[in-house]
Amino acid sequence: MASVQESLVNNRKTILIAIGYFFIAIATISVALRFYSRFLTKQRLGLDDWLMLASAIAFFVLTNLVILSNIYVLPDSLTAHEHTESTYVTTAQDVIYLKLAVIDIGLYYTTAGTSKLGILLMYNRIFAVSPIFRYQLLVVSSLVVAWLVWCFIATLTSCLPHKWDWINTLANPRYCLKTELMWLGLGVSEIILDTLIIMIPINVVVRMHLSLKQRLVAMGIFLLGGMYVLERRHNRYDESDHWLP
Repeated sequence: MASVQESLVNNRKTILIAIGYFFIAIATISVALRFYSRFLTKQRLGLDDWLMLASAIAFFVLTNLVILSNIYVLPDSLTAHEHTESTYVTTAQDVIYLKLAVIDIGLYYTTAGTSKLGILLMYNRIFAVSPIFRYQLLVVSSLVVAWLVWCFIATLTSCLPHKWDWINTLANPRYCLKTELMWLGLGVSEIILDTLIIMIPINVVVRMHLSLKQRLVAMGIFLLGGMYVLERRHNRYDESDHWLP
């Protein structure tokens, strides 16, 4: 029985490391190609480029912290989130794990917010052909900034004083908000924002002087992003409530 459990733990470690570093590689290659293309075309780097670089750096740190907390901090036992007994006393390892989880949440929202703003600024550079389109970008960008501020305020005030974020896993109602509803609201609002960001350029593509086939291909590329949004929301937490990037 022990060997089976040990095998499952080892498989989980391997999968977590493989997935994490696969997406780090994708993010690194994407940003490197972005900067290299600017160099080849002798174009100045824009704010969207720097935001994407900041997003990639935050994602790199986030992924490594997730791997560190799940593999090295609590390598072979239940995570703190999996203990639901009211009498359970958090260990020193649990405290480290839960503190890293709070940092992970902040890094996730930093990654998501900077990447959304980077995409919107890229739209402005490529597609800003009319005042209406620029107004749409301004409105959605304002919503993203408001969402990002809301995320950080919600994270920082979910438990007061902050020590209750990591000394108890049951979100003591005397000190903590009902985080389930809070995270649900943040998640739903992020889905809406991602959908808006994906849909914005489609109207511009439809009105471009391209063949029907070219327009369908261009729209398909943007709609693929919608599948990514749904998949990311589905896999945001794994079966054990571990935080995933």
